[in-house]
Amino acid sequence: MTTETMLQDTLDKGFKLFKKQYVALILGTLVAAIGSIFIITLPPLFFGVNYMAIQVMKGKTIKITDVFRGFDYFVVSWVMFIVAFAAIVVELTVIHSILPLDICMSCS
Repeated sequence: MTTETMLQDTLDKGFKLFKKQYVALILGTLVAAIGSIFIITLPPLFFGVNYMAIQVMKGKTIKITDVFRGFDYFVVSWVMFIVAFAAIVVELTVIHSILPLDICMSCS
């Protein structure tokens, strides 16, 4: 099996899952996008969107209000957000050298 075939199979499976409950997934994502205007709600709402996606993968029925399930894991979602953000900053700084290692180089 080639990489292209595996990728196509994965995308096909994902789209089939999405089609089953696309209204709830789209509306839940919109709620999360609008609600993330307030920075403090961003991680829990997108945690809720991921919760919805996992429930669809398990074959369970989801509701739009499931997007708010992320607030049940408020601290966990923030810890995951901070760890992911730190990993991205390290990756951009160390591996790609996009961000300056010494931020105050231009300060002098």
